[in-house]
Amino acid sequence: KPPDFDPTKKYPVLFYVYGEPWGQTALDRWGAVSMWMQMMAQKGYIIISVDNRGTPCPKGREWRKSIYRKIGAINSHDQAMAAKKIMEWPFIDGDRIAVWGWSGGGSMTLNLMFRYPEIYNVGMAVAAVSNQLYYDNIYQERYMGLKSENPEDFIEGSPITYAKNLEGDLLIVHGTADDNVHYQNIEALIVELVKHNKMFQVMPYPNCSHGIYEVRMVFMKSKELLCTCLLCLPNFWRSMLRRGESRGGRCLEDKGNRVYKGGEGIGDERLLLKRAIEWSKLANSVRFCPR
Repeated sequence: KPPDFDPTKKYPVLFYVYGEPWGQTALDRWGAVSMWMQMMAQKGYIIISVDNRGTPCPKGREWRKSIYRKIGAINSHDQAMAAKKIMEWPFIDGDRIAVWGWSGGGSMTLNLMFRYPEIYNVGMAVAAVSNQLYYDNIYQERYMGLKSENPEDFIEGSPITYAKNLEGDLLIVHGTADDNVHYQNIEALIVELVKHNKMFQVMPYPNCSHGIYEVRMVFMKSKELLCTCLLCLPNFWRSMLRRGESRGGRCLEDKGNRVYKGGEGIGDERLLLKRAIEWSKLANSVRFCPR
């Protein structure tokens, strides 16, 4: 929670997800992203991570086996239902829900953005599998069966199947030399999103592998991109017009002063452009303030 948390106000939420059988995220220990999450909490976000069915939590055989042939379906459903329940908390702003993840968490992010657009507004998917038919058999077939026997399960669990449903602001990050989740995953996804006339952002890292280790400070750069996504709304025009910001949308704060509040002049393109530029300049200094 933010250090100045006030239960009478409403706060935006950032979910950190993984959700695959390989690992879990809700652990009582510090991890690679913990310090960054603390920083985001200080900026005014509530940070949440939830483990769904199928993850290696100590919850028994039924929990662990339930995900067989259902990767992408059962796990994204659990995450979305958890988010939906969390949105009922009085201090949660249900109109400002973001999600991000890496590798399997990137795939989860895509599935959540595509399958549950009514819940998630912003997402960052890093090194994501967009089509399970593209991933290596030593992992995918272990949990999904053989694609020659049940290809429909692979298709059902793949984010690309639901790409046409994207409504929120999506940032895709991927290394072009990823030898784990091959770059073809993102190329195929881009083609699908373009086919359905969807707006999105892409940050490719040339000649970088799955962990994008080759670029110095890539972890912080990726998080900076997500911050920009959250604070500046990259698809500013579409977001403003689609979500009815003219009736009192997002509110930002810069050193205690409110710098924007959705309202008047939504039909004035010159005013929209002016505000978009102002938001861009404020990227490194603004923070979401509770409503």
